[in-house]
Amino acid sequence: ITQIFSLAGGENECDRDQGLMELFTSLGQTVLPAHWVGVMAKGPVLQLLQCSKLSTMADTVVQIEKGFFYQVSVQNQPLLLMHTVYSRHPTCLETVDDVVSLLLDLEGLGVCQGYQNFDMGSPWEPRMSVRAALCDLLIPKDEEQCPKCTQPVEG
Repeated sequence: ITQIFSLAGGENECDRDQGLMELFTSLGQTVLPAHWVGVMAKGPVLQLLQCSKLSTMADTVVQIEKGFFYQVSVQNQPLLLMHTVYSRHPTCLETVDDVVSLLLDLEGLGVCQGYQNFDMGSPWEPRMSVRAALCDLLIPKDEEQCPKCTQPVEG
């Protein structure tokens, strides 16, 4: 149990949290895409985590908050709200079908690898990949970089 909810709490707060708890319970009774699990965190926030390091979505978290608004994070970086993932799905994930649809969509994507930064360090040191400030983070699986990292802006 990740959190114990008190019945002594304010009635309004319980009403707002009830919908999120019902979605969490429904997700627990549903077969989610491979290796995705749902957990309730403080807030309350419903978090969906990809637990397989073999998945292209390893280190991806979907957070659903009160009101069913959601945010996708990849390697602790929030996906920008202008990303096409958000335009393909409702603003609020209120049903199990909405959540599963998003997870399946995410599984069809890969993570942008960024670009090689040749300005860092000496020539014999390993090259580090970095991402553009407005990197898309998630891209089609058959690509290595998003357009913003393919031609980074020189600073």
